[in-house]
Amino acid sequence: MSSNNGPPAGHAAYRDLLLQLARQAIQHGLTHSEPMAVEPQDYPAPLREPRACFVTLQLDGQLRGCIGSLEAFQPLVADLAANAHAAAFHDPRFPPLTSPEFDRLSIHISILSPPEPLAFAAVREPTQTQGRAASRLLVGSNAGLEVYDGNNWVGEQSKREREKGK
Repeated sequence: MSSNNGPPAGHAAYRDLLLQLARQAIQHGLTHSEPMAVEPQDYPAPLREPRACFVTLQLDGQLRGCIGSLEAFQPLVADLAANAHAAAFHDPRFPPLTSPEFDRLSIHISILSPPEPLAFAAVREPTQTQGRAASRLLVGSNAGLEVYDGNNWVGEQSKREREKGK
């Protein structure tokens, strides 16, 4: 829920509440060294619905952690708190967040819409995509995630092409 990437309709009114929850989950981890328990019934109905989200942390404008869920399997508030904690303390690319870093932390939340089938003529057809988007690709039992940043697709397919020397 950064300023340039608003939440889906229905969640905009809860932007500050969701950012506060993410910050509380991280602060709880710093204080107690464990994830924060969330009581979904304490939150408005739209935030209790099963939704998947990603939490991205930035420190001084640089990526500091990013963890999320592709599938909705728990209430949004529970997913958000768990992902905020995981992004701060369990992203394998970074050491656990420290207290001095916490005050300089920028938190961005991306709430995923429910998955929809997507018809396309080719593996890459971003012509109708504007801005940022993500696609979860399922082929048999294999799955991948690609993100379109407005200019390029970035993800598993791009990784395979680099490995082949394309």
